[in-house]
Amino acid sequence: RLARLTNPATCPASGLRSCAVCPLARIGLRGSRILRVAYVCADAGIPVFGTKGASVHVQAILRAFVRRGDRVDLYAARIGGDVPAGLRTIGIHPLQSRPSARRLETNADDAHLMDELVAAALAEQIRSYDLVYERHSLWSSSAMRLARVRDVPGILEINAPLVEEQLAHRRLADPDRARLIVRKALEAAKL
Repeated sequence: RLARLTNPATCPASGLRSCAVCPLARIGLRGSRILRVAYVCADAGIPVFGTKGASVHVQAILRAFVRRGDRVDLYAARIGGDVPAGLRTIGIHPLQSRPSARRLETNADDAHLMDELVAAALAEQIRSYDLVYERHSLWSSSAMRLARVRDVPGILEINAPLVEEQLAHRRLADPDRARLIVRKALEAAKL
């Protein structure tokens, strides 16, 4: 028993100490096989290769997938600066014609456009992925919905109650529509 405590087994999927807490194992992706991952960040306020806290967090998740040996494609509303060392192997797919973060705050139609951009970017390739991992953003549910329809596991990473934060600290064009999109994303996500 002492040997088990000092040298715990690790999950082959994630490197975590236990498969019980590994998100990959919880959605049926046990084992050490290399995954093809679509990482989606539809938040126009996050420059993925920037220096903001959210940017650093996105980079850390991307690095974890790369370190595992997974093949990662990044779909992002805002790329930011240069691709850092250690992430140059990922495929980068900017969401074209993205509205600015300010326009998304004040115009619900632009918000709908962001969701359509995500869907269009992923639609043709979705079946080639083993996992769709999305950093939750206010106006995007299409990645999780598309993954669900195509039977690809989807993980929705939620870092904050975005609708409430937006209402408290900025403007929000259509709170009811924003809540509906959040609900759709949550219902479609596998984890």
